[in-house]
Amino acid sequence: MAGRPRYRTVVHYITDSNMTRVFVMMVAAFVGSASGAATVPWVDRIAEWHECPGGGQECADDSSCCSAGSSGGYLCCQNITMKGGPCCDDGCCTEGETCCSDDKGSSCCLAQTTYCVAKGAGSSFPARCCPQWTVGCEVGSVGCCDPAQPWQWTIAAGTVDAAATRPRPQPSIPTPTAASFHATTPTEAYALVVSGWDSTESSLIALTIDTASGNITKKIQVSGFSDNPAGESTREFLWDPASKKFYYFDVNFTASGGERPSTGRPVFLVSVTPTTGEVTRQVITGALDFPTGFALYGTAGKVLLATKAYDQTVLKGFDFYILDLATATAVPTGSIESGAGEQDPAFYAGYHRVASPDGETVYRVGYKMVTQQAGPGVGVVATAGTAASWVSETTQGHDYFMTANIDTHNVTDTKWTMLSLAPQLSDPKRGLDLVRWSPTDATVYETIATLGNAHPPRVGMGMGFLGYMASAVSSDGTFAALVVDEAVLPQGDRWALAIVDLVTGASKVMPLAPRDIAGTWSVSGLGM
Repeated sequence: MAGRPRYRTVVHYITDSNMTRVFVMMVAAFVGSASGAATVPWVDRIAEWHECPGGGQECADDSSCCSAGSSGGYLCCQNITMKGGPCCDDGCCTEGETCCSDDKGSSCCLAQTTYCVAKGAGSSFPARCCPQWTVGCEVGSVGCCDPAQPWQWTIAAGTVDAAATRPRPQPSIPTPTAASFHATTPTEAYALVVSGWDSTESSLIALTIDTASGNITKKIQVSGFSDNPAGESTREFLWDPASKKFYYFDVNFTASGGERPSTGRPVFLVSVTPTTGEVTRQVITGALDFPTGFALYGTAGKVLLATKAYDQTVLKGFDFYILDLATATAVPTGSIESGAGEQDPAFYAGYHRVASPDGETVYRVGYKMVTQQAGPGVGVVATAGTAASWVSETTQGHDYFMTANIDTHNVTDTKWTMLSLAPQLSDPKRGLDLVRWSPTDATVYETIATLGNAHPPRVGMGMGFLGYMASAVSSDGTFAALVVDEAVLPQGDRWALAIVDLVTGASKVMPLAPRDIAGTWSVSGLGM
C-alpha cells in the first residue's frame, strides 16, 4: 500500500509553571516508502487502512488524515473522542485535548483544565488555552484573567461607579518592635505547589514547612490528583483547619467528548492530605456544573459553594449552596442571574473566595472590569440570590488588595474584619504590607505588619507579575502567606513563608529551604 505510515510521534508541548507555552507543538511523521513494502509485517494483520484525499497516501482506520500544512501531504493523527477530532492546523491533538488555532498557529488545550479563547479582532494575544476558571482578557502577559483571585497584577485604565467609592483613613505604619510570637503559634504550615519541571500527574507537590525557620521538613509528590496540571498552575485549593486537608472542586470536562450533558455536569470534591499525599475523590450530592466560588464559613467543615447555572444549554448566572465537606452534600440557598456585562455587579457574582461568618454574604476581592483588570474593589453578594453590589477600593498608602482572609481569631456575631496583603506605595519596590480592613465599616483600616522583601511572583524583568500567592489564618491569631523573596534578577527569586502574629504584632519572612526557584513553582494552597 503506497504511503503507509510506519510510525507517528506526537510531542504535545513543554510549559513553565505560569501557563506560558514554550513550545506549542512538535509533530514528526515518518512515511513508508512509495513502493508500499511492508517493513513491519504484523501491522498489516491488525490494522485496516484508508486513503487520504487526493490519493497517494493512506492512514490506518483508527487515525485521521490531517494536513501537514505548507510541507504538503498528511499526518496520520490517532482518532480521539473529543469534539473536533485530532487535526489541529498542521499537527495533531491527542486524547483529552482540543485544538485552538488562528491565523498565526495552533496549540492543543488540555480539555480538563483549559479551554480555547479565540483571538479577538485587533487583539495582541493569539488564540490561547486559558484555565477553566479564568476568562479571556486583553491585558497582562498571558491574556487569561481570574475573576475570583487576580493572578495578573496590573492596573489598567477604567471607570468605576463614583457612588460606590468610600473614603478610607490614612493607614498608620507600625514602628518595628522586638515583639515575640505567642506560645500557641502553629509550628507547621502546609502548602501545595506545582512544579513546572514536571509535566506528569506528579507535578503537584505537598510541603510541610517549619514556621520557625522556613525549612521544608517534608516533601511529597501527590500522584493521585486526577486533574493533571502538567506542570501548570492550578487554581487555589481550600484549606479546612478542622480536617487538616486541602479541598478542590471541579467537574469532568472530557466526558461525552467534552460536551456538557443536558442534565448538567456532576461536581467532584477532591481532598488532599498534605502529610501523606493521600487523595480522595467523591461526587457532591445536590450540586451541578462548574464550581466558580468557595469559602469556609462559621463552623469548620461548612463551605459556601457557587456553581455556574444554566437554563438548559444557556448560561444564565450562578447557583449557591451550603456544602458539608464531611458528607459531600450540598443544600441550595439561592440563585442569581449574571446580568448583561461586567458593569453589572452580578456578572461575576459566583466567583467568591470569602464568606461572612453567618454565611449570608460572600465577597469577591478583585477587579470589577476583569477583562481590563480595572476598577479594583469588592463584590458583595447575598447567598440567597437577592442582591449584588460593588464597592470600589480606595486604599490609602497601598495599592489594591492581593489576598483576602477572614480574621478568624477576632470574630463576633456582630463584628469581623478581613486581612489582606497589599503593596506599599511608599516602597519603591512595592513590598507587601498586611492590612486589616472591613468591607462593611469604612473606618476600619490598619497596617498590621510591613513585610519588606515580600512580593507576588513576577514573570521576568520589567514584565509584570503573574501567579498566585496563598495565605491562611489560624484561630489562635497567626497569619501566614507564601510570598516571593526577590533577588536582583528574576532567575534568583525564591518562595518565602511570611508569618505575622496578630496577637503580639511580631512578623518575619523566611525564604524556604532547601532553596527553590520561584519561576519553577506555582502555589496552589496554604494552611495551618
